[in-house]
Amino acid sequence: MLLVPPPDRRLYMRRPSRGRRLLWAANRITGSLHSLSGRRWRWIVLAVMAYALMGGKLGLVRLIGLYHDTARLNSDIKQLEAQCSTLDSDLKRFTSDPMSIERVAREELDWGRKGEVVFKFPQQK
Repeated sequence: MLLVPPPDRRLYMRRPSRGRRLLWAANRITGSLHSLSGRRWRWIVLAVMAYALMGGKLGLVRLIGLYHDTARLNSDIKQLEAQCSTLDSDLKRFTSDPMSIERVAREELDWGRKGEVVFKFPQQK
């Protein structure tokens, strides 16, 4: 009589489906989480929520800082737009009216025409 070892069952078992493997992994994870005490579990959840709110790239502190930066930049944009419109009006006035150029030359540069004498008085304080 010939002795044959019994077949190894592991060779003939099919591999579990992906869904069963995911369920098995989830059960292992939740099983280890359920083994934690209630207080420890609450502290872990609280710590994760605090980090989500306060830390990271989208934390509450960072978002508040970005909000203030946006408000400051918007006010800077409005100020620069007002300055740009003033400079545009000055440019149009200087290119079209020669008297405005002469007025600026007299007031700011203390220039005068031929034969004129320019008097400079000290400014009163």
